[in-house]
Amino acid sequence: MPIYIPFRTLTFLGIALAVRAAAGQTPASPHTGIDVIRAMHDRYASTWYSTLSFTESADQSRPDGTTKSEKWWEEAKLPGLLRIDVGVPPTDNTTQRRRMMFVNGVTYVSVPGKPVQQDAKPNLLLVLGFDVYKQPVERTAQILTAQGFDLSKMHTDTWHARPVYVVGARSGDTTSQQFWVDADRLLFVRLLDASKPGGAVDSEALFDDYRPLAGGWIAAEVTFSRSGAVRLHEIYSDIQANVPLSDALFDPAQLH
Repeated sequence: MPIYIPFRTLTFLGIALAVRAAAGQTPASPHTGIDVIRAMHDRYASTWYSTLSFTESADQSRPDGTTKSEKWWEEAKLPGLLRIDVGVPPTDNTTQRRRMMFVNGVTYVSVPGKPVQQDAKPNLLLVLGFDVYKQPVERTAQILTAQGFDLSKMHTDTWHARPVYVVGARSGDTTSQQFWVDADRLLFVRLLDASKPGGAVDSEALFDDYRPLAGGWIAAEVTFSRSGAVRLHEIYSDIQANVPLSDALFDPAQLH
C-alpha cells in the first residue's frame, strides 16, 4: 500500500474539497489522480451510454493447465450496476446457473446449491472502465481512495506505444495499487491490483481492443492475470448500448 501520504484515510468531505479545489478547466497536463479522473469524466459525461449488454467468450485457466470455456451474458446499468449470467441468458428464469451481481459497491455471487456469497467491495473494473464517466468525480475519488489508491500520485508512461497517465504510483513504482489511462482518449487500459491481504501487487487486468460505442467506447477484450499467469481471457460480442434494462434485473433478492 502507498505510504508517502496517507491520502486514503481522508474522509469523503476531504476528497470533495480537494476535487472542488481542482474544479474549472481541466489542466492540459494533469498533476494528480483527481485531475485524471476529472478529465475522464468531463470528456464523456454528456455522451457516454447509460446501459450496456453483451455476450462474451470466457476462457479460464485451471491449475492443472487445462482451459475451461464458458459463455457469459452481461448487462450493466451505469453507474454501479452489473449482472453476469453464466451459461444461459438472464431471460431464462428456470435453468440453474452461476450468477454474479455488482450492486453499488457490493458483490454478490450465486452458485446453485450454495448460499449466496456477499462481499462489500466494489468491482474496480466497473468503476474505472465505466462508472467514472457517469457519476460525480467526488464519488469515483471516494471509492478509489477507500480501495487504497493514492490519488496524490501520478506520472506519465507509455503502454502499447501510446502515452498513458499512471495514477497511484511514482515513476518506476510497479508495486503500489495503480491504474493506467490512455492519455489521448482518456480510457482505462490497465490495473495493477494490490488490494489483497499483504498489500503487494498480485494481479493485473487489461482492457484492449477498444471500439467506439454510442458516444463512448468499449474494450472488447479483457485479460486477467495473477502472479504473471493469465487466469481469465474475455472476448465480447453482440455488444449493444442504451438498451432498456429495469432495476429489477439487478435486484440481489433474485439470487436467493
